[in-house]
Amino acid sequence: MLTPPVAELAWRHVVEATGAHPEPPPQDPAPTWWLRSENEVVDFAGRTQEQDILRAWCDTEAPGAIALVTGEGGQGKTRLAQKVLADRQAEAWWVLQIAR
Repeated sequence: MLTPPVAELAWRHVVEATGAHPEPPPQDPAPTWWLRSENEVVDFAGRTQEQDILRAWCDTEAPGAIALVTGEGGQGKTRLAQKVLADRQAEAWWVLQIAR
């Protein structure tokens, strides 16, 4: 488990990196909190080819097209999708995320 000073530093990094001010982490977060992709505790890095493929898919004119991203659990599929959507949102795209 991360000690509170390390957890606080990690959270400050997330806020500074994103420019957002999401809810702070719980006072004593469970270990699984740190693994949830939406908390973006770890910087996104790499996956350039996959990002390019998804951006190209976004740019297609095919109505109702679906992109399927598959892989073993824990490989970063959700973070990849979140990264591409965040980039598109920064480009003035409207992004809708549907809760499961």
